[in-house]
Amino acid sequence: MKEKYQNYQKQIFVTKHDQNIEEDRISNLPDAVLQHILGSIELKQAVQTSILSKRWKNLWSSLPDLDFDFKRFAGLNDVDLLWPHQNRRFMPRFTDYVSHFLSHRDDASSIRKF
Repeated sequence: MKEKYQNYQKQIFVTKHDQNIEEDRISNLPDAVLQHILGSIELKQAVQTSILSKRWKNLWSSLPDLDFDFKRFAGLNDVDLLWPHQNRRFMPRFTDYVSHFLSHRDDASSIRKF
């Protein structure tokens, strides 16, 4: 299984081996397909893909579905949310996070879900 996974990785990502560079097939997909893929992972992870290459740098900024999950951001469970002091501690950081994210969005992109 490990060998199969390594072969798969080699096909997808740009690698340099014996002076041969293989094709990066994922980055050649249309923006709409890449945004669909990014839409299936958490926003934080989608933003982190921006370091993969220049092609990926701004793809996250035009995602149409934005799911900001306070519980996940703060690492809280449903019981913790019942305690107001927990909300007060994390809410300023969460609102800063959401504001920062929105300020770096592509202005030409619409938001379908918030």
